[in-house]
Amino acid sequence: MIKSRQQFPTTSSQQTLERITSFEQRYGEAHLQLAYHAAVPLALTPDLLYRLWAEFQWDMNKVALNVPWVAVTDLLFSCLCDEVGSELYEMDEEIRQELLYRLQQDSRFSSLRIREVAEFLLTYVRPQLESPDIDLSDWAKAQRWTALTYTNPRQAAQELATMFATLSHKDLTEWERLTSVLEIFAEELSDYKPLLVYARGMRDYVQGDVKEAAKILTPVLDENNQIRVAGINLPIPDSVKARFSRLTIAANFLKRYSQIIGVVLIASVPLFIIYYLSTRSLIVRPPNSITNIGLDFPDTHPSYNTERLSTVTQLRDVSPIDWYYEALRSLAERYGMIYPYEDMTFRGKLGITRAELIDWEGNGFRVFQRLLQENFYILGEDTQQIFQSLSLNYKNNKCLSPEEPKLNTFIRPSDVETNDWYYKSYQIVNWISDHKIMAPKGRFAGDQYITRGDMSIFLNKFLEGFERIVSIAFAGCRQDIDKAKTEFRQIVKELESLDANLDGLINSTKLDWNRPDVNIPPLEPFSTDTKKLPQVTSISELQDISPKSSYFEDLRSLIERYGCAIGNPRQKSSEIYFNPGQRTSRSEMAALMNACLNTMERLIQENVYVVREDIERLKELIQDLEAEIEALKVSPDISEADKKKLKEIFK
Repeated sequence: MIKSRQQFPTTSSQQTLERITSFEQRYGEAHLQLAYHAAVPLALTPDLLYRLWAEFQWDMNKVALNVPWVAVTDLLFSCLCDEVGSELYEMDEEIRQELLYRLQQDSRFSSLRIREVAEFLLTYVRPQLESPDIDLSDWAKAQRWTALTYTNPRQAAQELATMFATLSHKDLTEWERLTSVLEIFAEELSDYKPLLVYARGMRDYVQGDVKEAAKILTPVLDENNQIRVAGINLPIPDSVKARFSRLTIAANFLKRYSQIIGVVLIASVPLFIIYYLSTRSLIVRPPNSITNIGLDFPDTHPSYNTERLSTVTQLRDVSPIDWYYEALRSLAERYGMIYPYEDMTFRGKLGITRAELIDWEGNGFRVFQRLLQENFYILGEDTQQIFQSLSLNYKNNKCLSPEEPKLNTFIRPSDVETNDWYYKSYQIVNWISDHKIMAPKGRFAGDQYITRGDMSIFLNKFLEGFERIVSIAFAGCRQDIDKAKTEFRQIVKELESLDANLDGLINSTKLDWNRPDVNIPPLEPFSTDTKKLPQVTSISELQDISPKSSYFEDLRSLIERYGCAIGNPRQKSSEIYFNPGQRTSRSEMAALMNACLNTMERLIQENVYVVREDIERLKELIQDLEAEIEALKVSPDISEADKKKLKEIFK
């Protein structure tokens, strides 16, 4: 069954129709007919699309389509496709379904053509199913299941059920990947709905939520408390089975005493809310200081290797020719914040979940928390020497103990538990940034893939929070240095007021701190390879973004304030699309996170550079003044009264 455009939200469908219309107007009907056929596979490679072009040159009535060969490259680099990996392209799911709908409704093709393309796809991927390349094998399996949903839905359901039946309960990433693939086929496999329910329920179980898993699975159990799909018995863990009987008893009890229970529940709601909030500790109050929170890296994703990556060459599935290689290398070797999967792969083509993004942000904050502490320790030691030289007694040297911002108090979402693997990062990101955007309806949904639109909001709020911390910390340090400058000027003024002729003791130009802005050298040795990313410097360059979008201001800030490039890698068309509804891949997240971390590091460098300049000038001036004073103390030209005053003014 192919979904029709009426099943999509009006706004999304309108945007989809506009993009397809724009493509047709630019390239013509023949190009669009190739796009119809290209919508059948779940993903495209240049070779697969070229084979489709060569195989389907006629319609069902044997009338030539006259599609030029250049349509292959035109389609891949058009607004209908997004490059999600090296020579791997995907269509937005709404665009794909709209094109399939048109292919089915077109009298020249009909559903028979969809079946023909599906059968061709089965033949095409057969040699790749047993490939030693993990990514290639997974890609081929997904393409096979896609084709089978149109040619043999029962076999597709049977193969997917077999995959789920043999899948390890420890491999959360694979459960998430297969469940997301299955959700794409939900309409085509509507006769096998228990399979999708099973996948969702078991995903919750693998994440540690046994109660929710039992709740989801209960409606699709047969009379023997089992789930059977296409002749395959799907295994259910004993801990989940143990909850089935409780749920059944509870359901029967509710049926018999529903009216009485309803009255009791209504009367108990206020008391229950108070009890729930007090026992569950949903209100999470921040610590008094952010200096030492979470300096230890948190528990990692269950499917990650426990050791952080030391060099990008350790990854089995990443090559120097990958567009995101330098960004990943920077994250691993410069910032030390990449955890590989247990099989030492990165899996850049996979989508990144909301929980994983929070974990990346939390780790990014820890990197710069250490960097800030190291810089302030050095600055603090130097300023302490200056204060002692000027006989200043500051009880709280803000260069040694920087001021800290007031942290946010937040209410923990109902689906986030304190034992969740990403909880420490979730706390930190909430404390320093706008937490309301993360769980607007009281649920975080950490296992869901994050869209590019939501990703722009999360990253911008995170950077805003970090900039606030840096601004407050360095502002306090600069205030103390300004006090030292004022005190130094006062000392010079008092010295020049002595009876001895000491005018010009210190060159007045040396006391002028109003210098032109300095040029901070670029970060070395790593940075995002901008040659492989579109140079987006203004949000107006993105063709599919409206000022009315909920993420518009955050996206504009991310691009124009923080300089994080947003767009599709290797986009050769003059038009750049953001694709806000598309899920963010791990490779894309690596490039974006590296760009943002470069911005954060530069922000620290600029502040340190300015403060360091002032400290060094003060130290130089004090040394010059001390030399002058020592010379004056033994000079025969100065009176004893002035020598006594010298000791009082400058000890």
